[in-house]
Amino acid sequence: MGLVGSFVKPTVGAIDFFARTTQGIRNTAAHQGTLDPATLSSNRVRPPRYFGMDKTLVVYEYEKSFWQNVIREIQHGRFRDEWYVTHIALEEDLQNETEENQKFKVLLLSNIHLFYLLYDSPPSQTIANNNNINNNNASNNNIPQLQFSVEIKNITGINKTASGVLIREKVQTENLDVDIVEKVIETTEKNRNFIAVSLEEAIRF
Repeated sequence: MGLVGSFVKPTVGAIDFFARTTQGIRNTAAHQGTLDPATLSSNRVRPPRYFGMDKTLVVYEYEKSFWQNVIREIQHGRFRDEWYVTHIALEEDLQNETEENQKFKVLLLSNIHLFYLLYDSPPSQTIANNNNINNNNASNNNIPQLQFSVEIKNITGINKTASGVLIREKVQTENLDVDIVEKVIETTEKNRNFIAVSLEEAIRF
């Protein structure tokens, strides 16, 4: 083989290994949005890695991966090609006062939609319980209930009201006319300004 071959062959092998690894990462990022969410979640210890819109490999972050997976599973994968941007968790702002009917509110923002979700228990608790790869008892039975979704490009205004925050959405009717639909996020007086300002900043009117 000679002296040159003793250096070239290991080097070529190493390059081939890294090339195949990189290709595998690219394929994972490219195909995550096309797989059945139920298949992705089956027997997983943790949610699939969050890549973001540019599909760049980053250090694994459980919280981002958690919310990305929530978007992927809403309405059986209807929004699976969208990417997590940010969220507002209003865990002290309960939907109902009676303990047995309490719902915890989350506003979840993707690159395309705003989602209004209700949870039976605080999502932060679910994240904390599962944010340990060595936790064999980890599970996610805290399934969100979608109240509504709004396409960001169709939002024409966000205003505070006496009962919460009003979102105005531009929609096209069957007659191809443009109509304005109003959707309300009921919240406490303490949170109204916070939600309105946070959404306006996130959406960047």
